[in-house]
Amino acid sequence: MFAGIGGFRAGLERAGGFRCIGHSEIDKHADAAYRRLHKVKESEVYYADATKIKPREMPEFDLLCAGFPCQAFSIAGRRQGFADPRGTLFFTFSIFSLSQLGELASKISDETKASHSEIP
Repeated sequence: MFAGIGGFRAGLERAGGFRCIGHSEIDKHADAAYRRLHKVKESEVYYADATKIKPREMPEFDLLCAGFPCQAFSIAGRRQGFADPRGTLFFTFSIFSLSQLGELASKISDETKASHSEIP
């Protein structure tokens, strides 16, 4: 989420063992740079506006990264904080993350029940 030009992706790809399933970036120039730098595949999902993402429609993933837009809290952004719509994007990420926790808890619960049912 809030991918910018893909700093999180670059770091994770260099670390190894990670596969990107998609990104979200509202700025068209940043998105264009991201696509050129990372050779985005057609199979990767893309959301221009993170506030429009429906968590249940996302493919499964193990790690969610977000480059939280800090302009609303900086001097350049006039320090409007949560009064600036960009400042409230933190809550979008939080809600999205929490919705995924419910899915993860359910999956772990199902796997735990299955593994215990195999114990003699």
